[in-house]
Amino acid sequence: MRIQPWMTVLASVAMLFAAQSTSWGQGYPPQGGPYQPPYGTNNPGVMYPQGTPANMQPWPGISPYQSANIAETVHYNHKGSWFKEILYKEREYFASLEAISIRYRGPGNAVIGSPFARLNGLGDIAGVSSIVPFAATTSTGLGDGTFQFDPRVFPFPALDAGNNTYVEVTLDAFPIHNAQIMGAADSEAGILGRWGFEDEDGAGMMITGWIGGKADTDFQRGARSYNGVTLNQNNILVFPEVLNTRYGNVPLDTGEGFFPFVGTGSTAKFDVMYRIAQTSQAGGVNISSYTRPIYKSDAIKLRPLYGLRYTHIKETFAFNGIDSGFTYDYDDAGGDATFIPDSGLINLYPLYEATLNNEVQSHIAGPEIGLRFDLGSGKKGLSIWGETIVGLAANFEEISLNGDDIGDPLIDARFNRPTLVPRLLDPTIDSTFSEKNSGTHLSPTFQQSIFADMHLFKYVPGLKKMDLFEEAKLRFGYTVNYIGEVGTPTDSIKWQGFPLFPEIQNNRKLWYTQQFNLGIDWTF
Repeated sequence: MRIQPWMTVLASVAMLFAAQSTSWGQGYPPQGGPYQPPYGTNNPGVMYPQGTPANMQPWPGISPYQSANIAETVHYNHKGSWFKEILYKEREYFASLEAISIRYRGPGNAVIGSPFARLNGLGDIAGVSSIVPFAATTSTGLGDGTFQFDPRVFPFPALDAGNNTYVEVTLDAFPIHNAQIMGAADSEAGILGRWGFEDEDGAGMMITGWIGGKADTDFQRGARSYNGVTLNQNNILVFPEVLNTRYGNVPLDTGEGFFPFVGTGSTAKFDVMYRIAQTSQAGGVNISSYTRPIYKSDAIKLRPLYGLRYTHIKETFAFNGIDSGFTYDYDDAGGDATFIPDSGLINLYPLYEATLNNEVQSHIAGPEIGLRFDLGSGKKGLSIWGETIVGLAANFEEISLNGDDIGDPLIDARFNRPTLVPRLLDPTIDSTFSEKNSGTHLSPTFQQSIFADMHLFKYVPGLKKMDLFEEAKLRFGYTVNYIGEVGTPTDSIKWQGFPLFPEIQNNRKLWYTQQFNLGIDWTF
């Protein structure tokens, strides 16, 4: 369409007249009065009325002359060229929730019992004379001098009821176990959480807390009951095959000597049931402060760290043994692989159960230093990071030991009180024991960990559109912790038998855990 020149002139004049007329807002002009501005106290030269909060004013919060949100500016020379690095103020927070599979240190290899006389050789040994096992015998016994002992605790129970003679006995027939026979406990589930932040220059802080499940392992031979029938001496006489000398035996230092050339003590038999068990559980928390990187490139970043760590360890050991109260001939001649009584069950004292429980709790806290490495930026793909941390901590240790009827009544019944109840089982004599001990010492610590963080949720249908997983990463990891000088429940027992009692002894070992992590990490 063509516009005539005169129409252009007319439109321009109309616009000039319109610009000179007054426009009124809602409610203006006031009825019967002149125009008033919307804020009576407002200076026409300013944009906002008086009394407006400062944070609503455009000046000086917004100004082309105000400095930018810059934390620092760094000039540096790299291979002859100068660079300017600008770090904007930016604190990034992160948090993670991780499932862990944890495996604790095993039970160790402590002997369940006092140090015992060892067999230095089997078969004929030139120049080694026979050892008389006890003064009441009329035989020289012990296989015509085929065994040699060191002078500690006699390693075999006084079982032979017929001729007071041990016939070719070996530790295979009367085994003395150690804690290793329980085997390592299975891995247990646990949970771990992290929270912290990282500043634009790489410095930051992280708090980590974790707790593992209770792991247990045990070893048992024999039982209290069979097919719902609890064993007693009456049904044992009917079914003597329930007895077995290979279930387990416990050498004890009783402070009393019965055998020439052998030290004070003897070995208690548990031919009805022998059971040992251990439990382990731990948890902890640590706070780490990261410094600025000491080395940084496109591929790797190294940052020192320092902080504090607390670890709580609780481990228990339990022993249960049941003695039939019978003495009998033992003879494995003819290949009797069951090691059950051949004949002559003689009731010397009541069937009884011996118990011992030991609990060790360690509260370990102290400072630590370390180094963290980061491979890759991890902003959108894969990042690998890990920490190497060492420390020296105070270890407050609490040990609690208790039990009942730890001793060898067979010795009493055969030699000391043949017509009386053995002292261990005399109802007028208290054979229970209980002891507690606590103290503080130093424990070195070491931790090594490595993790892989991956942005995988953006490839999962359904999850990639959820706000919860928009900045989330999937984490895999492995961590090993070592703590030195930690009391163990199997090593901290001094095995003494009635009339002595078991006591607590300090015998500390290296404690460690292995953790596998699977979790989700969020940044915000």
